[in-house]
Amino acid sequence: MIRHDRASRPDRGALSEYDVARMAGYAFSTWRKKKPDVRATFKAHVPSLTLPEDRLDAYDPEQVAAYFTPGVTMPSLIVRDEDLADEEKHPDDLLSDHEAARARGIDVKSIQRGVRSGQYTGHLEIAGIRWWPRHTLTPKQAGRPQGATDSAPRALCHHPVHDTADARVNEIAEQFRDGATATVKEIALRYDVAEETALRYIRRARRRAGLPDEAQRASRNAVHQVVQEVAGWLANGQDVRPRDIREQFGLSNTTCHRVLERAREAHRKTDS
Repeated sequence: MIRHDRASRPDRGALSEYDVARMAGYAFSTWRKKKPDVRATFKAHVPSLTLPEDRLDAYDPEQVAAYFTPGVTMPSLIVRDEDLADEEKHPDDLLSDHEAARARGIDVKSIQRGVRSGQYTGHLEIAGIRWWPRHTLTPKQAGRPQGATDSAPRALCHHPVHDTADARVNEIAEQFRDGATATVKEIALRYDVAEETALRYIRRARRRAGLPDEAQRASRNAVHQVVQEVAGWLANGQDVRPRDIREQFGLSNTTCHRVLERAREAHRKTDS
């Protein structure tokens, strides 16, 4: 944990172990492999701001500077959120992934998945570590029955996830209204989300733009148009897979396989 009064300091609020090695006068590889005793002594005297479960260590700059300066007393500092009294916890305290997971009442893997999918935002990166301001955390309701939803929207973000998704859908819908197209891969890369999430964005955006959604596309006429277009791809020598159709038109896997089968049949009849 980085306390709120240190989080906004010009010296970044925390130092990585690479920084510590440099202050000790070593390359990190030397510090880690050839100076294990020096490293172990440092770690025994200067507490990490992260938990043992976190992948990397981080250290308070003031404590590190005191450790390497003879005659300077190292300042006392609470570095564990669990050791901090409730009345001393500040909204701007920064918590590591594992501390944030404990405060949120969820598994740390849920946070990591949420970051990858774009569901969780609002974190900072200091000393190569992801930190969460305390005010972005919303504890889950305790003691709720199985299957019940949280009492508050999913947190770990400055803005509700649904608002963010809605804004993205509006952007894509506007793109469709202008006559442009968008594939699943393009949307996934643009917003740094999973392809399944990107596909949901596209489907919602198509409906919002007044274009046929998947159910309407599954009608005979809509599918016929897609079949003809895919048959044109085949005629041009393209190697077409169901995934290509899915990315271009936002159809289900089952519909994509059906379209490709009909397109191949149409292409064979044209050749003959």
